[in-house]
Amino acid sequence: MRISIRWIVIIGCIILVWSTHLIITPSVYFSTKKVMLQHTMDIMENISDLILHETQNFFSVALGSAQLTNKLISSKVVNTDNGNIEKLEQYFFDQLEIYPQFAGIYLAKPNGNFYYVSRNSSNSTDGYRTKIVEYNNQNRETRLIWRDKDMNVTLKEIDKNNTYDPRIRPWYIKAAKEKQIIWTDPYIFFTSQKPGITIADPIYNTKGEIKGIVGVDIQLDVLSNFISKLRVGKTGLAFMMNQNRKVIAFPDPEQLKHANEKKPGKIRLPKINELKNQICGKAYNSIEWENLKPNNDNSEKPIFGTFQFENKKYYTMFTAVPESKVSWMIGLYIPEEDYFKEINANQKQNQLFALIISVIATIVGLIMASSITRPISELDRAAQKIKNNDYESLSEIKSGFIEIQRTAHTFHEMKKAVIDYKKELMEKEKIHRAIADTANDAIIMVDTKGKISYWNMAAEIIFGYTKEETIENYLYDMIIPKKNRKNAGLILSDFCITGNKDMLKTNIEIITLHKNGNKIPVELSVARIKIEKMWYAVAIIRDITIRKKVEAEKINVIKRLQQSQKMESIGTLAGGISHDFNNILFPILGNTEILRLEIPADNQLQDNINEIYAATIRASALAEQILTFARPESHEIKPIEIQPIINEALTLMRSVIPTTIKIKQDIEKDCGIIKADPTHIHQIIMNLTTNAYHAMENTGGELKVSLKNVLVTASDIISSDMKPGEYAYLSIADTGIGMSEDVIEKIFYPFFTTKGNGKGSGMGLSVVHGIVTSLNGAIKVDSKPDKGSKFNIYLPKSKSLLIKKKTQAMEQTLTGTERILLIDDEKTIIKMEQSMLERLGYNVVAHDSSTEALKTFSAAPDEFDIIITDMSMPGMPGNILATELKKIRQDIPIILCTGFNNKISLVKAEDMGFKGFLPKPITIENLSKKIRQVLGE
Repeated sequence: MRISIRWIVIIGCIILVWSTHLIITPSVYFSTKKVMLQHTMDIMENISDLILHETQNFFSVALGSAQLTNKLISSKVVNTDNGNIEKLEQYFFDQLEIYPQFAGIYLAKPNGNFYYVSRNSSNSTDGYRTKIVEYNNQNRETRLIWRDKDMNVTLKEIDKNNTYDPRIRPWYIKAAKEKQIIWTDPYIFFTSQKPGITIADPIYNTKGEIKGIVGVDIQLDVLSNFISKLRVGKTGLAFMMNQNRKVIAFPDPEQLKHANEKKPGKIRLPKINELKNQICGKAYNSIEWENLKPNNDNSEKPIFGTFQFENKKYYTMFTAVPESKVSWMIGLYIPEEDYFKEINANQKQNQLFALIISVIATIVGLIMASSITRPISELDRAAQKIKNNDYESLSEIKSGFIEIQRTAHTFHEMKKAVIDYKKELMEKEKIHRAIADTANDAIIMVDTKGKISYWNMAAEIIFGYTKEETIENYLYDMIIPKKNRKNAGLILSDFCITGNKDMLKTNIEIITLHKNGNKIPVELSVARIKIEKMWYAVAIIRDITIRKKVEAEKINVIKRLQQSQKMESIGTLAGGISHDFNNILFPILGNTEILRLEIPADNQLQDNINEIYAATIRASALAEQILTFARPESHEIKPIEIQPIINEALTLMRSVIPTTIKIKQDIEKDCGIIKADPTHIHQIIMNLTTNAYHAMENTGGELKVSLKNVLVTASDIISSDMKPGEYAYLSIADTGIGMSEDVIEKIFYPFFTTKGNGKGSGMGLSVVHGIVTSLNGAIKVDSKPDKGSKFNIYLPKSKSLLIKKKTQAMEQTLTGTERILLIDDEKTIIKMEQSMLERLGYNVVAHDSSTEALKTFSAAPDEFDIIITDMSMPGMPGNILATELKKIRQDIPIILCTGFNNKISLVKAEDMGFKGFLPKPITIENLSKKIRQVLGE
């Protein structure tokens, strides 16, 4: 094995310098960090020991006081006999004065008597309160005595409403049961609202009978105050908690007051994860607490841990308090940067300095090595360039060494001799290779057996195979589908041998395979060449995947656009028909109503008039369906949930559909909110389920109604007006007779129907289509003859809040005496409206010309109380007339009355200044209500 002199010198120099750097620098860093980490742990242990010592003093003082009181009462040095209560009270005062951490001290007796002295500042600063509860012949008396700090009485009181009984308190029950000193769990004292703990010691006589229980209430402030004075690093802190994870001591005592969810207005001790200081909770969660279980030998040893918070590293330690009566723990945490920040900064400076020295040493070493190895390396590089057909560098190598210089000169002369021979060939090859490698189309060359000999960069991109993977491998096994490989091999071999001219004249479209198995449509053109007596086929292959997708999408877009334009034209026509139809119906309906009122109820003509009225109402409903198809947005669009509407409609249909047809529901409970008119949604369900029923009427079957949430992407869009987003997807499917393609193309046309007489008007599906389109939704039909039909409806979801519908009581026909200006270009209609209004008691001035009406109003604007105008009128439409009228008198109320107009809806009419909107045909009842509503009555 031969090794380069140059690299031996260079690598040796680098290894010598950097091995020294890499060994010394990390060693210094980690040894320093280890020492500081141990120092940090020692500091936390020392702080923990100080807190433990203070805690033990805390317990011993309370324990000593309770035991002393027990002995004094047992030996009757102090007792509650008549005349001795003041001695007991004085003794309790002395204890509170000696021990400032005591909140109160008391004696509870088995008969319910209770003697309690506590700190209380309600009457005087730093004062005290004595509470004495005694039973005399079943009579209870509670006395309260307040004293100042000098023990002078400031107030006495008998509390008749006090019901305190010490015998039912948890500390009394527990101490009496366990017959030994007990500690309660920490809690918030009622009076001081500070955290504290109670110690209780039972007193027994010589017979073993309980004489009473001595208790001391101790405030935990002394521990919090002690902890707050400790310096835990620069920004660390210490705290204490009990076995229930409640924090009982903290540097900031205000954080120990947490709202009690079970008792509104009260506070409780917070749990470790409820502190405002979130670092304590992180420290607690970082410890493996099984190491602190009582049966573990390490239960009293400190447990250390580390954790991350807000991109900072912390060290933490928890220590159990060695007191059998309580299960407390001491916790500490210190940020790493408190001790390591300056050390890390210093180490970074040292590392930078060492790095600079190492770099300088490396540079000096490399310069020295280069002076020795440079001429040899240049000679070697020149040889490699010739091997790689690189003849551009002709400079002669210079060296101070005689042997190397002689060899370099001879080599230079040899190089010049071959340059002229190969230069022209190399230039041509370079040009051809550059052209092939930068082409967007794949260029592949194979021999007569199908072995690949050339594979350009575009081929790598199109088929996923690198040049190294393909050269000398068979083309058929890589990009030709398996079923076509044998035939493709025969065709290619024949072309290479015979030069089949048919293949030269055309571009061939075939399907090929990508490396991942995906099919790729390509366009192929081939030629053949002969190299060293051997024929090869050269193929130029173009990926036409995008072109195919664009062509397919273009066809789909054209189809959707044609359908959309067709439905828009039909909608415009339907709107015009509806307008004229309403104008025709109006006089019929109005005259019929007048006849119903004029002719007595017992007249035989009344039945005929009622028939005319009912037929007119049905015709009006048909006009409403036409309007829904042409301009469904004229209804009240608001946020709704559609599940209840679907369930209501299906309940109604169940009573109509025979049991031979099974109704199956798959309704998701939460499909969100859509913006629609509830009546429209009801129409959609009723029309589509009725269609499904008719399709299965003779054969029976299954009607399936589904509703769910779907996310529609750009590739899922089925309508040119549809946008990507979240939709409520409603599908209604049947197993009936189905439809052919010809029928599917026409089903949404108004009045188109395949049903027999009496089965439908042909408006149902056109109304459904109009409603869905107006809601910016889409509808698609899947059906085949004898395979059933499925209507797929997509309704865009809304983020609006649901508005609950309010019901109003029906009002009766209302009358009035106001003066009304009435305008309509249809004389029959204006005559009818005038008759209605006069019958209701109004004074009417009618005009069939908007221009004449404007003149009349201009002459006496204050004589009119309200104006009713049509929309579509020659010369001056209703909206322009309303603007001119408002210029004359701003407060004049105007009602718009129209059959249909594609520029007007209820909301738009209000935006234009109209106070009311009435669609034709108009009934007397609706007209009377609208007038009184607009006039504010």
